[in-house]
Amino acid sequence: MEQFSNEDIIGGILNNNSKVLRYIYAENFPKVRQHICINGGSEDEAADVFQEAILIIFEKARKEQLVLTVKFSTYLYAVAKVVWKSYLRENRKEEDMFQLNETEWDFEIGEVDDYIIDNERFKLVWRYFDNISKDCQTIIRLFLEGKSISEVTQEMNYSSEQHTKNRRLRCKESLIKKIMADPKYKELCREIKIDKINRW
Repeated sequence: MEQFSNEDIIGGILNNNSKVLRYIYAENFPKVRQHICINGGSEDEAADVFQEAILIIFEKARKEQLVLTVKFSTYLYAVAKVVWKSYLRENRKEEDMFQLNETEWDFEIGEVDDYIIDNERFKLVWRYFDNISKDCQTIIRLFLEGKSISEVTQEMNYSSEQHTKNRRLRCKESLIKKIMADPKYKELCREIKIDKINRW
């Protein structure tokens, strides 16, 4: 099988190069699958973890935040282990089944773990965003797009800017209340960026 450098692989991921993606799968998935199956997971879970690890690497590369100091296969395997650890924690499985050897990967994994935590925050926020009223969703989206009070008032056809401010406040309070009532919030409460919502 043709070999690819780290640069070739990252470029292939960013460009959705099917040849490179097949190479990544063939060279790396069996090891990830073996690790997860040995540690209490299924083959389907291994496939999900592998895909999530690739997406994390894609996002880091897309944002130009990925600088590899080891072989890509070593990095991908380490990321997959962190993703699986997150899955175990979220699903309350016995974590003593999963032994991390910290000396195997002391390269940016802290950042990957942070990325996963950020992703969990993101999913928690948007899970409840989808459950607030359509009116509130629209208001929040407009403010996230950088619209001013005046512009939102006009677009929503409200009677006054004060009414818009009141609606925005009620919408934020509704969303935050739903998020904080979720048991998952307690796990993320030290990290979750409620202050970001407050700036909407």
